Amino acid sequence: MGVAQLKYPLKNKVKDKIKTESAIFIAAAVAVCSLCGCGKESVKDEGKLVTSSQVANDYYDVKLDYQGLVRSKDTRNYSFMTGGKVEAVYVEEGQFVHSGDVLAQLDAVELENGAAQSANNRIISQNNLNKTEASYLTNITNAEINMRTLQTSIAAIDANISAYQGSIAAAETGVDALRGTVDTDRTQIDALQQNIDAFESKLTSTRSAVDLAKTNLDRIQELYDKGAVSKSELENMQTQYDDAEASYQQAVAQQATNKSNLDKLVAGHDANLAQIDANNAQIGSMYAQLSTLNSQRTQAANQLQTAQTELSNLKSSMQSDVGSQKAAERISELSAEQAQRAVDNATLVADGDGYVMAVNSKAGEMTGSGVPAVIVKSDTKVVSVGVSIDDYSKLGSVSEVHINGDIQGKIDNIAQYPDEGTRTYTVEITFSDRTLAMGEIVDVELVTEVAEGVFIPIDSIINIDGLDYVYVVNDDDTVTRTQVELGEVKDTTVQVLNLTDERIVTSGIKALNDNDKVREAEDGDNK
Repeated sequence: MGVAQLKYPLKNKVKDKIKTESAIFIAAAVAVCSLCGCGKESVKDEGKLVTSSQVANDYYDVKLDYQGLVRSKDTRNYSFMTGGKVEAVYVEEGQFVHSGDVLAQLDAVELENGAAQSANNRIISQNNLNKTEASYLTNITNAEINMRTLQTSIAAIDANISAYQGSIAAAETGVDALRGTVDTDRTQIDALQQNIDAFESKLTSTRSAVDLAKTNLDRIQELYDKGAVSKSELENMQTQYDDAEASYQQAVAQQATNKSNLDKLVAGHDANLAQIDANNAQIGSMYAQLSTLNSQRTQAANQLQTAQTELSNLKSSMQSDVGSQKAAERISELSAEQAQRAVDNATLVADGDGYVMAVNSKAGEMTGSGVPAVIVKSDTKVVSVGVSIDDYSKLGSVSEVHINGDIQGKIDNIAQYPDEGTRTYTVEITFSDRTLAMGEIVDVELVTEVAEGVFIPIDSIINIDGLDYVYVVNDDDTVTRTQVELGEVKDTTVQVLNLTDERIVTSGIKALNDNDKVREAEDGDNK
């Protein structure tokens, strides 16, 4: 608990001093008037002897003034982590111990056995964890390899499907083209067949003309042989016959050509039909293969989905199982550490300098876990100060800490919440000086900033009817009593808020009145 706030009422002290001296000054002035005869003309007024000084700006510390209590920084209770039999106690009450000194010893045989068993259990847990992680990592790696294999297989199947789809499309385009050719051939065949059929009538008529020409030729030949007709008539009939026979033979040849062309068209037509059938059979085969590929892809995709599920399950199981193993390993680690700490803690060692306040255990006695065996009061001292709520926000600006004027300190800790009784915030200040005793009350100055102001000696101020005045020396060596507004106090001086560069009387003010003439006192002058 911090010491309650206690600020110095410095300004009030200054005012009391000024009032006292002012009262003496007024009494002295009355006495002077009685002795010298106030209102009578003096022989020669050379001025009253005074000393004066020119006021000027000076730097000063803006600070928070408190009183604090010197106390120990902390009290340490040394206790064993586990209960057991006390083997030895090496200190006694009032003894000064140094950091590292052995205070007491617990019988540690069973603790050491337990620590060894805990360490072995930790090794077993670590091995189980490593095996579990290795097993899962192997299975996960295999699952990932299987997934990549399936993905490669699916990519190859997709490539084959794409190729077959392209081949089928090309084959179907070829079949469509062949069907167009077949339709064209069919049209040509029909047209040629019609020509052949029509030409047959021409052959028949031509044949009839040949037969008629032959009959006429045979008749004329008989008549010529009988001398009934002339040779020219016979020759004319022979020419007609030859022409008819030539026309017939020409028609026969043309019909043969037509039939040959028809046979070729029919053969091409039949070949195209056969090619269409073959292509359709090939397309059917490709469709069957495409169906097989699609089935294979579906199967591979299902396998990939299964592999992905298995991989996800493996990772999830790994996280759960490895997490459980890590938790178990961590528990075994903590158990081993705790067991080892119990062994280490079986020897109580001072972790700082201090004085033994109490020894609660004896050699051969049983002690419990956490029961203080030795209590040591720290040799490190701090000054505890209770800072008001108004000043709490200024603590962040503190640049220097002075204890009893010249001891340097440093803020070590600031309470986050005020003390319920005093409503002040406890501030702990560390320092290196060893002359301050525990429980001593000290003056503490918390410097928040360095400011600039005008300071004058406190003795140069007079107080009349509750108001503060100084005597300002004018250019004609007369003085003017001037009211002043006081500020901070620094040693034997006080800040004046309404002076700048005036010259003021610093001594000899007790015999002064307003508008008196003064002269500067020199060495040897009586003041």
